Amino acid sequence: MNLTEFTNYLFERPTDGLEWYFRDEHEDPSVAKELLVELTAGVFMQAASMGSQFSEGQVCMGLRCLVNPSCGPIAYLYLDASIDFEVRKRAIAGMRFVFSDLFAQKLEGNGAYREHGGLPQSYGETCYMWWDMFPRHGIPRRADMEDVDSVICQTIGSVLEVDVLACQESALHGLGHWFSSRPDEVETAVKSFLPRAPFALQQYAFEAMQGLVQ
Repeated sequence: MNLTEFTNYLFERPTDGLEWYFRDEHEDPSVAKELLVELTAGVFMQAASMGSQFSEGQVCMGLRCLVNPSCGPIAYLYLDASIDFEVRKRAIAGMRFVFSDLFAQKLEGNGAYREHGGLPQSYGETCYMWWDMFPRHGIPRRADMEDVDSVICQTIGSVLEVDVLACQESALHGLGHWFSSRPDEVETAVKSFLPRAPFALQQYAFEAMQGLVQ
């Protein structure tokens, strides 16, 4: 399977009725684990083209398959120590492109998700819930997970640099979930963001810095 085939596998899907990965006829791709993570990194890095190639529902369902373990096995591969760390690191770090090149373009000018909500399978919901859906939030803290945990936190923190409220709100949401395991890193990331935080996110930033997010 090449990147084009994998992209079509994820996004060229019907959006009527039950999500495609929950349908009885669905089969997970028969691809080696390491290649699957490499292909996933490729998808993240071409995020800019997703919104023009596929509908909002198609994009959001496909992305959920890559980040939400309830939708399939791929999300757990980022944490699989049998896969080369550099391969997994590239995929996790590549998630930033989904925010900077896709969500930022689709959600620019939107208000805070916590105030307005969003439809299921929408860009707004998928953006806000991304790090909530992600299968690790640092607890329990484990020595063998330190490298991958650090990459995850660094990637979430990098999303705070995307100058779109929806992306920054998602990053604060994610950092808040990591407070229990990496409070110093969370506090450092949020404090550096506070001087430029939009008014709508200032209180949420203080809450995230204390782990007080839902």
